[in-house]
Amino acid sequence: MTGTPASGIDRVRLVAALSAAAFSHGLMQAFLNPLLPTLRHVYDTDAAAIAWLVTAFLLASSIAMPIAGRLGDMFGRARVLRIVMIVFAAGTILAALADTYAMMVVARVIQGSAGAMFPLAFGILRERLSPRAMVGAIGFVSAMIAVGSGIAVVAAGPLVAGAGLRSVFVIAAAVVATATVMVWVFVPLGAKLTARGPIDVTGALLLAGWLTGLLLCITQAGSWGWTSPITIVLTLVTVAAFVLWTVVELRAVVPIVDVRLLASSTVAWANMLAFLFGFLLFAAMIAVPAFVQSPKDGGFGFGATIAETAIYLLPQPMMFLAMSLLASTMYRWPGSRLSILLGVLLAIAGASGYTLWHEAPLQMIGATALMGAGIGLINAHLTSVIVAIVPENEVGSVSGMNTNVRNIGGAFGAQVCGALLAISGEAGFTMTFMAISAAALLALVPAVAIAVVGRAPGDAAAPTAASA
Repeated sequence: MTGTPASGIDRVRLVAALSAAAFSHGLMQAFLNPLLPTLRHVYDTDAAAIAWLVTAFLLASSIAMPIAGRLGDMFGRARVLRIVMIVFAAGTILAALADTYAMMVVARVIQGSAGAMFPLAFGILRERLSPRAMVGAIGFVSAMIAVGSGIAVVAAGPLVAGAGLRSVFVIAAAVVATATVMVWVFVPLGAKLTARGPIDVTGALLLAGWLTGLLLCITQAGSWGWTSPITIVLTLVTVAAFVLWTVVELRAVVPIVDVRLLASSTVAWANMLAFLFGFLLFAAMIAVPAFVQSPKDGGFGFGATIAETAIYLLPQPMMFLAMSLLASTMYRWPGSRLSILLGVLLAIAGASGYTLWHEAPLQMIGATALMGAGIGLINAHLTSVIVAIVPENEVGSVSGMNTNVRNIGGAFGAQVCGALLAISGEAGFTMTFMAISAAALLALVPAVAIAVVGRAPGDAAAPTAASA
């Protein structure tokens, strides 16, 4: 902790403002998903085009996170966060006004860039809070993303039915505007940090290039064809851009991302776990609704309506939030590293439940609750490990890349899940649940490694700070 410690009401206001920002981002990220069929009709376009409303958001978020994180490390995180929130509000207002498909795509790109708020927020929490308070605050702020997404999925349909499509975007704009005001009022600017030097424009452009290529390969290869010329060429270009980016970053005075730090043991293992965490989160979000909504006469599924599906999904964000509230307590015992391992074990239990016991609604609800508890523990403590062990002037860029790796894992998980679900009948779901179980089991490798190597929150030898 290097900034002025926050205490009492200032700490509550700080966490509340950052949580409101995270909640608004989760809300805006997920609001659109149940509305895609409606928007396809409104804009008179095809399924491939309408899917770009999701892809554009993900691409912009992935590119913006490490770049804005580095700018925050250089010029002050609260300063950059204020700009990010203004941009987010502008994108949300544009979405509310959009009357063409092109306007909505632009709005989604602007909104997606607000994903940069997370590495900035985590860095601010490290600046202002003690290690124990930081762990709990990071967990709570992260959980607000899931809470916002959960509310969006449940509320979007009834809002459209009762007040029309535009009401969703008007409400979202009001929430984002409120969060923006809270950030400007309650998040102190603090001092400029020490990571000053020339801005690595070349590194930023190459980073944007290979991230865009990678995510396009993952999200579009299914429709293009995995062996089609465009997929092969794009893959080769992406690999070349990644190699060139690595060389440029190794030579840069102040790189956008310190690749040497990414290769350090704990950070590397944390990124591997983040990839698998994203896979589990996104794959389960797709597989569970598809399964429970399957007609009973097919011999599987429960024939749930969209409204009833919420009953099966809500345990995940609820347990996610519960685990975040326990994060600061678990920081003291058993510590963050063992909490991550416990989270993986709970995720394995949930994934096994999906695979082995899915004949009754309560079995699926129980498995979802276990999965939510597991990913909630992983999320709360994994980010804290990253934020605590990297140098102060690298927090934004490294934590931004960790979140990026999670998004890439999520995109990959969604594609794998979609491909397996395309197999007709119960066999498709069985294979999907087995893939989720395999990912959960594989996550044991980095979880055990993190528990064994490196220094993380909860260690007796960890640096101390004044209680906050």
